[in-house]
Amino acid sequence: MSARIRVSRGDLLESEHRVHAVVAGPGGTEFVLGDRAFPTTLRSVAKPFQALPLVEDGVADALPLSDAELALCCASHNTEPAHVAGARAILTRAGVGEAELMCGPHRPMDDAAARALAEAGVELGPIHNNCSGKHAGMLALAAHHGWPTTDYHRPSHAVQLRMAAEIARWSGVAVADIPTGVDGCGIPCYGLPLERLADAFRRFVAAEPDGPGRILDAVGREPFMIGGTGRLCSRLPEVTGGRVVAKIGAEGVYGAVDRETGRGIAVKVEDGARRAVEPALIGVLETVGALTPEEVTALSEFRAPDVTNTRGDVVGRIEFVGGVSARRAAGASQGTTSAGGARTVDWDPGLAAIVELSAATAASDGDAIEAALRAAVGHADPTEVEEAILQSYLFLGFPAALNAFAAWRRVSGLPVPPASDAAAGAGGPEPREAPPDVWLERGERTCARVYGTAYEALRANIARLKPELDRWMVLEGYGKVLARPGLDLVRRECCIVAILAVAGLPVQLRSHMRGALRCGATPNMLDRVLTVAARFASPEAMGRARTVRDTVATASED
Repeated sequence: MSARIRVSRGDLLESEHRVHAVVAGPGGTEFVLGDRAFPTTLRSVAKPFQALPLVEDGVADALPLSDAELALCCASHNTEPAHVAGARAILTRAGVGEAELMCGPHRPMDDAAARALAEAGVELGPIHNNCSGKHAGMLALAAHHGWPTTDYHRPSHAVQLRMAAEIARWSGVAVADIPTGVDGCGIPCYGLPLERLADAFRRFVAAEPDGPGRILDAVGREPFMIGGTGRLCSRLPEVTGGRVVAKIGAEGVYGAVDRETGRGIAVKVEDGARRAVEPALIGVLETVGALTPEEVTALSEFRAPDVTNTRGDVVGRIEFVGGVSARRAAGASQGTTSAGGARTVDWDPGLAAIVELSAATAASDGDAIEAALRAAVGHADPTEVEEAILQSYLFLGFPAALNAFAAWRRVSGLPVPPASDAAAGAGGPEPREAPPDVWLERGERTCARVYGTAYEALRANIARLKPELDRWMVLEGYGKVLARPGLDLVRRECCIVAILAVAGLPVQLRSHMRGALRCGATPNMLDRVLTVAARFASPEAMGRARTVRDTVATASED
């Protein structure tokens, strides 16, 4: 299964960042996105493991270290006053001078903290480095053991040998097999396959209430110290009451634990984009049920941050796409905008997979449905697959949709998403709470978009047949199903065209071919859909479908 972070600007898809993730539970690997073995440099994600010797070697009790100071030793902090004071306190009690810090200075990560220091005329030093808490802890470890405090950052120093042993201990990879480099703060950093990182955090949380429990308790009780104002590392334990603890690393890495379920989570954004890693972590945690709906809401600024311009206007969004409960940004899908203003969407493997699935479902071909679903696991967003199956009941009935969903659960192994996540209406109330007039308005808007100038005639014709059927079509069909988020109208219409072609319904096929064009599909896309449908339809049905195709203009209106 694949996942990515999509960056939209208005109706345009502007950028994408590919995401890899592994969730390891007490019984083994539970969830994978992308490449489970993706080579991952831990960077600051290693800090909870590197802080553990302070507890196990007796430093935390001997100095002693408060929860706030122990959490600071795991931090990539904002250099706010409490962080600087905490690092200085550790050094003072360890009897080590500030000049012995080898992490080097840099501008504080928090803009307010940086401005305050600049206005006060403070010259930045190593104590202002976001890793100064970790380095203070390493110096305290050296002093406690009587090791030299000079050159503690070198790979051959006893402190760093102790750190390497911890990474090996929790990852299950021998020290000699762990590739290393130099981190931004000057100490060694380590590389692991992503699944090993997830398992390291699983083992770490499984070792509670021993040393790891004290580290996690410290972060849970003093979450501000691991990051600071506006930082997800701090907000997660705040919002979850210390149940979920996470640590960011540079170049798009996150490690986390769910203490309630004993799971370890590792996330890597392939291109290292900082803007993508927080939505990726929240998306994964939400997908596997590690966050309640209320917690997701409380973390919304990280889940789907706004894109703003220099005026402060919101002009786009950054969102996680992939996993069961992920939602696509409104209007954001792969494509371009035509000269007439209609968005056209390119054919892609994900669209091909859900079109094939729709055609196979229409043909009631169980083997073909399973084959299409297996292709969808590797190429399509899980949300899109589920929406394609769900809408099929409008055209094929509940038995066909139920059978396809049963096959999807079996093939994908994914859990059933919460109803409130899967069915939320774009820009409106939750479906269980929305009054009928809300659904009716959405249905009318969606139906009018599909039928264009033929909309009024369609409504009148159906009302003449049966008024209740007209209302059902707009309220239930277009409002509660086809206006749902998770699958845009172009892709919906392509799937519908495939179903109607296989089912041999030329009148409805003509309407939905035109609807696809109005919503932004290209004539070439319709031809591709029919090519897929031809593998499942009878020769007679395909003959009728191609005749309809020949009569459909390329324009978006009748």
